[in-house]
Amino acid sequence: MRAGTNSLTIGKQCGTRLRPTRRRRETGGAMRRNSTLKRGLLATMLAVAVMGLALANPVAAGQGGTARPIEGTGTGTNIITFGLPTTIVVDEVADMSHLGATTIHLEGAVTPTVTGSVLSGTAIMVAANGDTLTLALSGTTTNTPTGAQGVVVGQIAGGTGRFESASGTITDNVVLTITSVTPTGVVAAVSSTFSGSISY
Repeated sequence: MRAGTNSLTIGKQCGTRLRPTRRRRETGGAMRRNSTLKRGLLATMLAVAVMGLALANPVAAGQGGTARPIEGTGTGTNIITFGLPTTIVVDEVADMSHLGATTIHLEGAVTPTVTGSVLSGTAIMVAANGDTLTLALSGTTTNTPTGAQGVVVGQIAGGTGRFESASGTITDNVVLTITSVTPTGVVAAVSSTFSGSISY
């Protein structure tokens, strides 16, 4: 009887010990599955949040930003110096969208034609805060009784500050009014109307 009693007692004790162990294993497995599901859900929510930020901020989504209209007006002085080649220097002050109060310095060469001239050169636009745009220029002008008028197209080739990776095109519809003529060159007043698009 003692042996049977001891065996039963041990069996009960063993059974009592096994059941909590099984429950702990089952509970541990459920916790691990829940943890894995939570991590997967958090990862999905984070991916959706990042995608939402990218869609809400298209400028940050692509290098160089999105194309935006740019426009403005300016006035200044155009100095043409005769020679081989004939050179041109233009300095203007302008009011430009995205740049504010802007100064413009242009240097280039002019080739005379039967009705006007062909121009090529470079320009630097300095924004109100000091950031700059660099442009490669090409254009044509047609002679008028008081000077010339024409279209100059500037391809934006980066710059400094927020315009470091800028791109786009700015078109200048320009009117030149001659103010003086000398044996070595011509001085003219410049009136510009700018339009185009810029990405930055």
